Amino acid sequence: MSADGQTWTELGSGPDARLRVTPLADGVVRLQYLVGEEQPSDRSHAVIDRRPVDRAPPARIDGDMVVVMDEGGATIAELPSSELVSSGQRRDVAFVYPHGERTFGFGEKAGKLDHRGRVFRFWNTDSFMYDRLTDPIYKSIPFWIGVRDGRAYGVLVDNPGRVTVDCGAWDPDRLRVRTETGRLDVYLVPGPDPLDVVRRYTALTGRPALPPRWALGFHQCRYSYHPAERVQEIARAFRTHDIPCDGLWLDIHYMHGYRCFTWDPDGFPDPKALTDSLHDDGFKVVAMIDPGLKVEETYHAYAEGKKADAFVKLPDGSEGHGTCWPGQCAYPDFFSPAARDWWGELYGPLVADGVDGYWNDMNEPSVFDGPGGTFPDDAVHQTEDGPISHAEVHNAYGHEMVRATRDGVARMRPDKRPFVLTRAAYAGTQRYAAAWSGDNFSSWDDLKHSIPMALNMSASGFPMYGPDIGGFGGSPSPELFVRWLQAAAHLGLMRVHTCLGTPDQEPWSFGEPWTSCARAAIRTRYRLLAYMYAMLHDAARHGTPMVRPLWMEWPDVPDLADREDCWMLGSGLLVAPVLEPGVTRLNLSLPPGRWHTFPEGRPLRVDGCEVTLDAPMDRVPVLARGGAIVPWQEPGRNSDDTQSDVLRVKIFAGGHGTFTLVEDDNDGPADGDGPRRDIGVHLRSEPLHQIVTVDEPAGQHPGAVRALDLELHGLPGPPDQVICNDNPVEARSAPGTRHDADGWAWDTEVCSVRMIVPVDALPVRIELSHPPLPTADRRPALVAHEADDRDAPWPDGGGAHLAGGDHVVQSSWWTTRDVSATVQARWTPEVLQIRCVVADADRACNENGQEDGVRLVLEVPDGTVQVRIGPDGKSWVREDLYWAPHGRISADVKTDAIQTIYRFDVPAALLGAPGLDAGLTCACDLAVQHSDRDGSRGIVEWVRGFTAPDRPGGVLKLV
Repeated sequence: MSADGQTWTELGSGPDARLRVTPLADGVVRLQYLVGEEQPSDRSHAVIDRRPVDRAPPARIDGDMVVVMDEGGATIAELPSSELVSSGQRRDVAFVYPHGERTFGFGEKAGKLDHRGRVFRFWNTDSFMYDRLTDPIYKSIPFWIGVRDGRAYGVLVDNPGRVTVDCGAWDPDRLRVRTETGRLDVYLVPGPDPLDVVRRYTALTGRPALPPRWALGFHQCRYSYHPAERVQEIARAFRTHDIPCDGLWLDIHYMHGYRCFTWDPDGFPDPKALTDSLHDDGFKVVAMIDPGLKVEETYHAYAEGKKADAFVKLPDGSEGHGTCWPGQCAYPDFFSPAARDWWGELYGPLVADGVDGYWNDMNEPSVFDGPGGTFPDDAVHQTEDGPISHAEVHNAYGHEMVRATRDGVARMRPDKRPFVLTRAAYAGTQRYAAAWSGDNFSSWDDLKHSIPMALNMSASGFPMYGPDIGGFGGSPSPELFVRWLQAAAHLGLMRVHTCLGTPDQEPWSFGEPWTSCARAAIRTRYRLLAYMYAMLHDAARHGTPMVRPLWMEWPDVPDLADREDCWMLGSGLLVAPVLEPGVTRLNLSLPPGRWHTFPEGRPLRVDGCEVTLDAPMDRVPVLARGGAIVPWQEPGRNSDDTQSDVLRVKIFAGGHGTFTLVEDDNDGPADGDGPRRDIGVHLRSEPLHQIVTVDEPAGQHPGAVRALDLELHGLPGPPDQVICNDNPVEARSAPGTRHDADGWAWDTEVCSVRMIVPVDALPVRIELSHPPLPTADRRPALVAHEADDRDAPWPDGGGAHLAGGDHVVQSSWWTTRDVSATVQARWTPEVLQIRCVVADADRACNENGQEDGVRLVLEVPDGTVQVRIGPDGKSWVREDLYWAPHGRISADVKTDAIQTIYRFDVPAALLGAPGLDAGLTCACDLAVQHSDRDGSRGIVEWVRGFTAPDRPGGVLKLV
């Protein structure tokens, strides 16, 4: 026990070094590698919570190995003591790196989601139009999450100087860390759940700042909108095109000669009139501010900074200068408390002029003519603890800049939440600012690698993060622009930005049909605002990520660990955007659980199946997980208008779930701790019984929502009983009004129940019951024979035959060919089996046509089930079709030189589902894939020869 009461132990690791192990609150373990006379230091830009706990140090020596454990005694990490090495200011440590362990996080690193096998350098760098192999780039967050055997843990290396991490590239059995500026301070964050790791990490380094609600809206930016008339023209165009938008952004041309905290007197002669006009039309204004201030005695910001001795110095005590946009610049020393206070006061005129948000750019810091594009290593900063070299704190420069910006704006507008966006960041920056991915490029590859970057930033504590939509450099095709909008609509930050000299990149710039597609993507964002805003509150309170890679929800499913084509938005929605050109259908392997199309709510397949989803240009495929609870609003012109007194809440059967709706003033106070109202919605879902409970509102805010329009999807059929607070509720043709909860309505098209519940009637408990599955023996009316099991041989010539040979496919330049097939059906104790045998003679792939697959169609009273299977054995379900929740149809295919046989097994539970008393119609169709004269594949034509009315017996009827 140390003199200050902190529990720790020191383990020898060499003749002149020691490893201090200290248990902290929340199960975190701190490791400090101390060399010689070096003493522990609590100086940190990242860590804010070092509360010690009075428990035994969770470490032991096992031979050469230092073993660190969590509070339950499980091993978090193993460090070979012989590989703790120091040389001058350099420190090296190695972690045992088991095969199969995945490594995520590290903030903004281009490339793959899983970092195993890579080496990363942490040194914030201005990286214009980087690619997936560029390293380092703008942000340095030396925090990673390791996942092995379904258990997760986190590691933070708290050193804002040069750090290198080798994730098994040199030695696959070791993850190695090197610091170049002395201090090796490591925090081990226990799990075992990945979400708990992020929650504990953000407790250690600070919860994300809660932004104003408008920051979640759509934002339009370019380098640059100039003059003021052009800004107003853009604003009018958004309203004319009926495209929601919250923010218009001003790049550096709004300034007078690139001088920060000034306005161009010619282009923006009356900035307050401009911002007033934009505010009246529902827009917020965000302005860029760089750290470099032009060296000019008549420039107020520079003159005041010089008088306050607020600039970075060189070792000889002179003011350090470097070149940036205005020319020769001095750079504020944000490590000095006095300089931070001075900097914050500079925002006063901009605040008075009506600027709503602030965009801190070039803060790596970027110095055009500096060594490596930044300050020299020996530049001197003044801190609370005395002078320190730039090499020791480089990665925290932007961090301290946004701290100064946020604190200054909060002092001037204590009733409003500051919104600050930063390009550079360090661990803990999330408590001051949102972030974006810097200067990317207009390419499909940039779209693709922006996804793992966003997912790893989320895992590193940043819920508000996103790329420049469409790419900063270059110009996107209309298709790329729309697909990028669709993806970004489901990330933390949704902002279009493009470079000087590029073509227009507004949502309407490409004309129709692209304008309508862009509008649809942006409107989707606004429909989800209440859902996302609640998750930002959860992130600010508890650190829970809003955007989640699949491994974060299913750490025990190895096949999901490196999935970069989709992600979870909260725990309820799976987003699968199109990331390749020319794609309008996506094959997607589903994670475990029940899934539904979103927002329609049609039940889809279960556990791990592959589905094919329609992805037309005006839509991004999104699925809802069983148990998801998602508010769904009608979009307005901006975030304030996207609110109504009746809020639709979509609830998806097939799992248990909970969601808390949050209402507050949307933009204040500055500390984010104003009055709010919470309404909890909960689902407990069983196959034939659903319970929805809605809590009584909690909190001091009056709220705007007066009623909840509850819509429960994925039901097996209309409920035979609905009970609300122990009272039966009658079925109606409409779900009632916001003034009563006396009725419910059944939507046949999507198998859902709707019921409106007034807020002043809360709390409520709603129970829906469904009739048990019928036990009566149900058989297809048209059956040749029965079989003992599904693998029994089919008799030659047996079954019910439907000849399709008379059907002719022809066109003006195709040769007439026959398509011949036979359909058989039979009943086994487990399934109804349908078999379609296609003669191979007419399958030849030539200019006339080729057989592409067989489709099974089941027409049920409440919809249609369709399963299609092709000659390669791949099967899928159309995304927009009904799927019963009682089972799934399996399909397989066998091909030989003579014929192709397709078989579908329909489970008895599906055939016995409620609502099928009227019968079930089953048919098989044959698909012919036409080929054009040049050999290219044309459209698919489904040959309806097997179900035509003139073919008696061509329908299987369950009675």
